[in-house]
Amino acid sequence: MEANIIDSPKGSVVILSNWSGGHVKALEVTLPADLAKKKLTVASGAEFKKDGEKVMLDLDVAEALILR
Repeated sequence: MEANIIDSPKGSVVILSNWSGGHVKALEVTLPADLAKKKLTVASGAEFKKDGEKVMLDLDVAEALILR
């Protein structure tokens, strides 16, 4: 699993890459406190759950968490 953050004046994107070769169920990502306060959308439109700084989602190959 690899995570990268790209910041801009308009928001941030957390790029998640799955190098395991298999689907990951209920992946838990902990966001930095400043990003956790922003509105979260998922690029693919997949379902996710957010609880404070924690985001849970299923991950196939890659996903982008968009925070504005």
